[in-house]
Amino acid sequence: MNDYRIEPATARHVPHLPAIERAAATLLAGYAPAAALENGLTAGEFARAREEQRLWIALNGDTPVGFALVEHFAPKHVHLAEMDVHPDHGRRGVGRQLLTHVLAALGDSGVITLTTFRDPPWNRPFYASLGFEEWPETRWNAPLRACVEREEAHGLARRTRIIMGRALPF
Repeated sequence: MNDYRIEPATARHVPHLPAIERAAATLLAGYAPAAALENGLTAGEFARAREEQRLWIALNGDTPVGFALVEHFAPKHVHLAEMDVHPDHGRRGVGRQLLTHVLAALGDSGVITLTTFRDPPWNRPFYASLGFEEWPETRWNAPLRACVEREEAHGLARRTRIIMGRALPF
């Protein structure tokens, strides 16, 4: 399994990320509207995240096969905006290795949240195995509410989504 390594993304990795995102989106067919799956992050968004040191890459040799991108919602509140692994490298522990690395890199206090699809049978158990729990709407702060509203504006119905969170450190 450990033909994979995780490291901060560099400029040379960024052009590969949209293809990884599109390939990973194919796994969500039937769980999300096609239009929502086709509208990924822009090259500029990836580049900005890399410049701000909010983007990690999973590499197989020198080939990017996955990434994790975080946003800082508030002091001591980080949000996993997106994490994808190319399906050709799925079910090999790459996502777990990637997220474990990111959690360790984030420091020793605060919380991390994420939004994901409610229905795919692999989503909730994967994140739960790393200590994430579903957060009811009563726990959502303003940045989380705004995140859900942005997702809705992009065609992701709230009823199909779940917010999960966990305390840091990992």
